[in-house]
Amino acid sequence: MGKCVIVCATTGKAAKFLGKGAMTAHFAFGFQGSQWIPLTNRYMLMFLAMADVICLDEISMAKAAFLQQLHQRCLDACPNVTTTLPFAGKLILLGGDKHQLATVCD
Repeated sequence: MGKCVIVCATTGKAAKFLGKGAMTAHFAFGFQGSQWIPLTNRYMLMFLAMADVICLDEISMAKAAFLQQLHQRCLDACPNVTTTLPFAGKLILLGGDKHQLATVCD
């Protein structure tokens, strides 16, 4: 049985480079800027709940608060998971370049 993988990036250009099915992280997780807004779209919550792996490229373009929001979004999508593991136990693969430009999202 295969794994359900979400492939995304912090920028649209990077997401397009990743290929078919990739999207921006803000779209994939329902983020709207730096302000925390609870996700009420049940289809997006189910999409995230089904994911086993989240591949996130260009992580160097995101601030630490972005990862905190992603962690919270995973917990919201998996309310029945009784784990104390970060990101509700999902495998998070981060890619980036340490020589990247400064962060672009607040």
